Amino acid sequence: METIGSIIRKVMDERGMPITEFADKICRARRTCYNIFEKNHIDVDLLRNISLVLDHDFFKVLSENYNLAKPAETDAQIIKAVGQFMTAVPEVMSEIGVDGNVLTCSEANIKEDIPLPDFMISPTLFVVTIGESLEARCKRYECDGAFKFTPISDKSGATVILCDNLATNTQSINIILDYKTKEEWRNVLELAFVTADKYYNEATKFSIKSAIGY
Repeated sequence: METIGSIIRKVMDERGMPITEFADKICRARRTCYNIFEKNHIDVDLLRNISLVLDHDFFKVLSENYNLAKPAETDAQIIKAVGQFMTAVPEVMSEIGVDGNVLTCSEANIKEDIPLPDFMISPTLFVVTIGESLEARCKRYECDGAFKFTPISDKSGATVILCDNLATNTQSINIILDYKTKEEWRNVLELAFVTADKYYNEATKFSIKSAIGY
């Protein structure tokens, strides 16, 4: 029977990555990797790391083939939410005429002990955090004083958080990733663009233009 573990093994083999290298990159013992390949459930943080290492969106695989895994209830909810996010956001961006990409952020926060978002919608400087705000994440790392966080909502009930980086004098917009319908994602993204137009300063706009080569 095909499981999420067997699919991970298949992708690893297709990449030509030795299991010793795979184990090193996901910071697990070789024996643990064999256990992962045999299981039909997986931790969300580990799946995110494996997706980065193998450059393969396993969240999308699970969202399209949900019977492949039997995660714990909380992880199941997160996987469902991330799968919807990865599907709905590119569709909404295309429909509203915005050329952008969803990028998975690196695991540098584990190695360097700094808080990073889980995803970024480029080149908008919209940063996405799973299940919590960037402010809450920064508080755990005791660096929330480097930012000013301002929640902004609209009549549809959508909410985004304007993040002012006090060190660089630039802004970004934090979106909390929980389960949202496609229409709810549309409302959130439209609010994010309105907020960016209103509050992004010239330094922020310049960094976006530089990123897209204007």
